[in-house]
Amino acid sequence: MIWILLSAFIVWNLVFIMLDKNILEEKEHDHVFQLNQQSLAVIIVMRNESKNIVECLSSIDSQNGLPKNTEVIVVDDHSDDDSLGIVECYSPINVKIRTNKLSQKSGKKEGLKLALSMVNAEIVYFTDADCKLMPEVVLRLTGKLIVGGFKAVFGPVMLKSNNVLGQLLIAENLNNQCVTEAFVRYSHPIMSNGANMMISRDAIGLYRKTLESEIMSGDDVFFAQIISKQSTCVMSKSSIVWTNAPINFVEFINQRLRWASKTTDYPSMLAKLFGVVVFMVNIIFALSLLIIPFVNGAFWILLLFGLKILIEFGYHRKWFYKYGVRHKLPIGIVLSVIYPFYAVLVGVFSMLGVGFIWKGRYAKR
Repeated sequence: MIWILLSAFIVWNLVFIMLDKNILEEKEHDHVFQLNQQSLAVIIVMRNESKNIVECLSSIDSQNGLPKNTEVIVVDDHSDDDSLGIVECYSPINVKIRTNKLSQKSGKKEGLKLALSMVNAEIVYFTDADCKLMPEVVLRLTGKLIVGGFKAVFGPVMLKSNNVLGQLLIAENLNNQCVTEAFVRYSHPIMSNGANMMISRDAIGLYRKTLESEIMSGDDVFFAQIISKQSTCVMSKSSIVWTNAPINFVEFINQRLRWASKTTDYPSMLAKLFGVVVFMVNIIFALSLLIIPFVNGAFWILLLFGLKILIEFGYHRKWFYKYGVRHKLPIGIVLSVIYPFYAVLVGVFSMLGVGFIWKGRYAKR
């Protein structure tokens, strides 16, 4: 078992070394672009977001350097609360708001299709109704899109929370943001942020094709993998979109099951392979911890696992710093210990076809 664990340890470290090469310190003055001559459409599909939608709209309305011709298209996906009424009563200063609602069909993908049918702008930006944008998100993503000649640009989505569970989820999500960045920069995206995504008008047709899948989510990552070499990212403090962390472990697992449910449908073989590697390595880590009381080589298992914790903490501390987050060792230790177990749990549940609940709806793969 020690040799198997050592092999997993080496593979895991090679993964971190590979990721580190493409997690870059974004210069805050880069990619600023004057938007006066551009037209922009912001798309939001919402369901039961009466508590968050005003803050979201306000953060869009107050974006620095918005073009005069900016419209926000909000599509309501059968909300049970007064989300749509709140949007219709909102009085913007710098943008025009247009609303619509799904009638017979439901789901975010159907909402996106409806919203895209209303778009006339040169640039389309996507976010979620429970998100709050930093003041220069649109400016920086647009600068990268136009100056770099890309068809899609992704930015980071960060979690906010004050409790202990939330701090763990923030660190875990930051790791995902860094993995996302590294693979986008390798031109082989395996994850993406649909809540902080901008595309050019000539990419709308390709994006619409990814919305035809019957899978409940995944339109963003399928699009990113198809368009891979024509996409990039702006990962910095000024391009952050904030959203609330899951309120409990059950909500977190449902979210991860939703993400895992689309893995087998990824068009990218590299994304599938990376998922297998992560799953297999974490099975070995989890089993190694479980057998410690029953084997003679417990010291070597603990030594390798201790080194794993220190290496992960070192990389995370370096990566998270560019987002203004000071990674703490206790959080790093707990995250390194529990991550293998939850990664295996989600992987097994996904393979068994266990469904998930999202936005009050139950879905299975």
